[in-house]
Amino acid sequence: DLYNEIPDRIADILILLGAGFAVRDHPWGIQLGVTATILAILTAYIRLLGGSLGFAQDFGGPMAKQHRMFTLTVGALAAAIEHAMLGTTHAVAVALAIIVIGCMVTLVRRTLRIARAMHAR
Repeated sequence: DLYNEIPDRIADILILLGAGFAVRDHPWGIQLGVTATILAILTAYIRLLGGSLGFAQDFGGPMAKQHRMFTLTVGALAAAIEHAMLGTTHAVAVALAIIVIGCMVTLVRRTLRIARAMHAR
């Protein structure tokens, strides 16, 4: 668990912040990267908090780690095509916005599941 969680959090930071800096010329580009990074770490924190309270860890989404990486991968591939054709990279900014919104939903859902489980105790 230790050697799974720490590299995952480092990857979240480096990849999502890097994506934000890659689109720094877009309105809110860096802010999207920073926000996506913070929310990604919070989703992992909430999952681990549930585990520390004695519940099964909730890996549900819609924006769990694998979903974030898939979304950013699709955004980066789309941006490569977009850049080759148009010279722009809006797709990465769109992917980061999707990650931000999805992480907010994920945080709420995971928190509510933990609260229901605590109430059921």
